[in-house]
Amino acid sequence: MIMPRDDYLNELKSLRDVPVIKVITGIRRCGKSTLLELFKEYLIGSGVPEDRIITMTLTHGSEEEITAADILNEVRGKRADGEMNYVFLDEIQMARSWEKAVLTIFEEGGSDVYITGSNSEMFSSKLSSLLSGRAAVVEMFPFSYKEFLLFTEQKDSSDSLSEYMRIGGFPLAAALRGKPEYAMTVLDGIYRTAVLRDIIERNNIRNPQMLGRISSFLMRNIGNPVSVKSIADYMVSAGFKVNFETVDSYLGMLEEAFIFYRAKRYDVKAKEELVVNDKFYVADMGLRNSALGFREADIGQFMENLVYLELRRRGYSVFVGKVNAMEIDFVAMNKESTAYYQVSYSIEDPETKRRELEPLKKLRDGHRKTIITMVPSLNKDHDGIREIGLREFLMDNSGQ
Repeated sequence: MIMPRDDYLNELKSLRDVPVIKVITGIRRCGKSTLLELFKEYLIGSGVPEDRIITMTLTHGSEEEITAADILNEVRGKRADGEMNYVFLDEIQMARSWEKAVLTIFEEGGSDVYITGSNSEMFSSKLSSLLSGRAAVVEMFPFSYKEFLLFTEQKDSSDSLSEYMRIGGFPLAAALRGKPEYAMTVLDGIYRTAVLRDIIERNNIRNPQMLGRISSFLMRNIGNPVSVKSIADYMVSAGFKVNFETVDSYLGMLEEAFIFYRAKRYDVKAKEELVVNDKFYVADMGLRNSALGFREADIGQFMENLVYLELRRRGYSVFVGKVNAMEIDFVAMNKESTAYYQVSYSIEDPETKRRELEPLKKLRDGHRKTIITMVPSLNKDHDGIREIGLREFLMDNSGQ
């Protein structure tokens, strides 16, 4: 079964023939190649001859084997002059000097160019400097909870949410949901491939064990403030010889491979980003569970991670909020709005309720304030702060 991924497909449709390079990016195996196949079917269905769609899949190549010249020769050899050609370059970062080939194809005209990649460095530096103003980025994630339900043909329930928390949203793992031991094997393979091949080999890392330990540290500390110093101290206590620069470099590599996302702290009243104690969230809970195992005691971390990813899917920039000495789990901002979110398993306990609601009550700016719980209260309105269940939030069609 192929999942349509309509939101992403519609975004590509809206960008069709717009004179920019379309960049589809996200962690390995999240569905980028399938999205290109779906878009190809759409193009053919709209009347584009199949021979005008030029596809190169570079997943199994290496930087030494494929060069910019190879890409140019392939595309030029198949391109039909005088017609609009659609060029799909899948996992483009596998080719050496790929950016030169992409820019040349784009500037020669007559081609609508689509590239995919599993390393954010390719657009954070090369695209921003070389293709500035000529690239539109579509960021993909593994299945959302709603997509997971559609793909597995389930209805929303406590059991389906629990299953989603365990195996996550990678399509192949979701397809194996009836055989969880195989799903975990698939997830372990994705994790090891993303880390060992895409990070260690690309960056010539000589101590892969250290990278793995840093990754595990972040997975164990989802939702906790993390600094380079705290990671370095942990690594030293575990017997590694490590310095600040190495830890900082490895963190960047894990982010570039889309294994982790960083939520920076934001002073809500001063309206400025802070530079200390960021939080990290993993790209998919299934990856975390395959690496560390599933524990019911970690349900609070799982909830927070799911909410963070869902807000990102909905197009928000997401920060950890600071209000005086208190904290708001998420400040979600886009061009149109700002919203505040707290995440708590339950606020039935009066002290927990006070702690979770107090920072939201300190804000008088009129922006929407929401607390997301696993066990909803009978009263869903707390002096203008709405409370919703996690399932309700994940299923929300309004994007709020």
